[in-house]
Amino acid sequence: MLSPEGVNMMPRPNTVYVEGAAAGVRVEPEQARTLGLRAGETITAIVAQRQDGNILLIGNQQLPLPDRMNLPPGQVSLLVRMIAGQPVLALTDPALAASVAAANSRADADGRFARLLNHVGSFHLLQLFAPGQLGALAEKVGSPELRSALAALLLDSRQLNSGNLRQAFQNTGLFAEHQAGLNPNQALPGLKSMLLALRSLMQARQMEATSISGAIDELEARQVDSLAQQSAGRSHYAWMIPFADQYPVFLDLQHHQGTDDEGASQESWTIDLEVGLTSSVSMAASVRMSIAGELGLRLWLPNSTYYQLAQAGREQLEAMLSKNGLTLAGLAIYPVPRDAGSVNDVQQGLGVSIDA
Repeated sequence: MLSPEGVNMMPRPNTVYVEGAAAGVRVEPEQARTLGLRAGETITAIVAQRQDGNILLIGNQQLPLPDRMNLPPGQVSLLVRMIAGQPVLALTDPALAASVAAANSRADADGRFARLLNHVGSFHLLQLFAPGQLGALAEKVGSPELRSALAALLLDSRQLNSGNLRQAFQNTGLFAEHQAGLNPNQALPGLKSMLLALRSLMQARQMEATSISGAIDELEARQVDSLAQQSAGRSHYAWMIPFADQYPVFLDLQHHQGTDDEGASQESWTIDLEVGLTSSVSMAASVRMSIAGELGLRLWLPNSTYYQLAQAGREQLEAMLSKNGLTLAGLAIYPVPRDAGSVNDVQQGLGVSIDA
C-alpha cells in the first residue's frame, strides 16, 4: 500500500488507470486519496511532454496520461467527478474536450481503415451467404420484414442477366451508399445496411454476432480496396455477388491500359472469379478480354465432375462467345485449387491447355 511519504519519494508513482477516455481519465481511489482529490472540486494541472509519454503535473506529483488523452502542453483545468464510485479527472473546457474526442475518433477511423485495407478475406461471407443461411438467421432473430428485404437482394443463379448483376454490384459497393447520402428518401437499402440492421437486432437480443460482424468487415474491406485502387488512378473493383441458391461469387474487375512494341493499343480487362462449391471447396476463373474482342480463360476446378464438363465444353463456349462477337484466344483448365501453388509448365500438364 502506498503512503503519502512513499509517493513523495518517487518521481513517478505507479499509477493504475482503469480507462482512458476522450474528455477525462479514471484513476484508482487510493491514488486519488494520495493526491487529495475530492469530488466536485476543480483543480489546475500542467500537461508536460516526456519522451516516454505526456504527464499531468498536480502539485509535486506526476501522473502519466493515457495515449488516448493526447492533450497539448500547458495548463489545463480539471473537474474531479465520481463515476461508478471511482474518481475521474474530466476536462472542464468543452472546446478542448471536443478536440480530444475528435482526434480519438480520427485515430479509430484510421486504424479501422488500415485494418480493412489488409483484410480482403471471404471466410465469414462464405458462412453467412451459404444457401439458406441468411434467411434462417433473419428468421431466428424474429424479423419477417428484414428476411424479405434480404431475400430481395439475393440473386437466382438460373436467372442471371446484365441488369441484375449491375444491381448486385451497386448494392454491395460504395455507389449505393453515395446515392443514399445524396437522396436518403429515394435510395434503396443496400446489402451492407441490411446486414448492419440484422446485427443490431442480434445484439439487442443478446445473440452471438461475431460471424456477421466479420462478414461486414470483409464486405467493407472490398469497398476500401476498390476506393484505394481508384485513389491511385487504377480501375480496379472488388465485390461479392450474393445468391439465394448457391455460395457467393467473389469478383475482381481490373482495367489494363498499354501499348505493344509498335505503339498499338493493348487495352484489356481482367475478371477474376472465385465461386464456392462447398463451404471448403471453391472453383476459380481468370478471364482476360482485349479491346479487340479476344478472350483468354483459365479455370481451376478441383471437382472432377466440373472438370470433365469443362473439358467437354469448348465448342459450346466458342459458340457462346461468337454469338456475342468474341473469339476464344486461349483456354487452360486445371484440376486443382488455385491456391495449390503457382501455375507453371508442370502444373499445366495436369490439365487442358488450348491455344487458338
